[in-house]
Amino acid sequence: MVWAECTVQSCPSAALAANGFKEARSGVANNNQAREISFPELGDQRAAITHYNSDLDETTAVALLRIGTVLVDLEYEPVPGNSGWSREFEQLASTVATRAQQVQNA
Repeated sequence: MVWAECTVQSCPSAALAANGFKEARSGVANNNQAREISFPELGDQRAAITHYNSDLDETTAVALLRIGTVLVDLEYEPVPGNSGWSREFEQLASTVATRAQQVQNA
């Protein structure tokens, strides 16, 4: 079974959101065995990283996105050994990014 959790934060300005993105990316990138993975162009800033979660004894994928003033943190675990998981992970991130953009455009 795969588990995904999405956290969405709204910031008062794009500059504050950009700072929040930078901090979140730094925190995830410093995790055990972190490895940046390729990811589609979503939002204004994006990063996708896999890392080993020693508490769960499994590999987790994290997508961090900034869409205007909105920050998205999408966690996906466990990352299976095959490559099919990445398409589902990207689709989840794309759905959230599209919705965040729609809300800001309204």
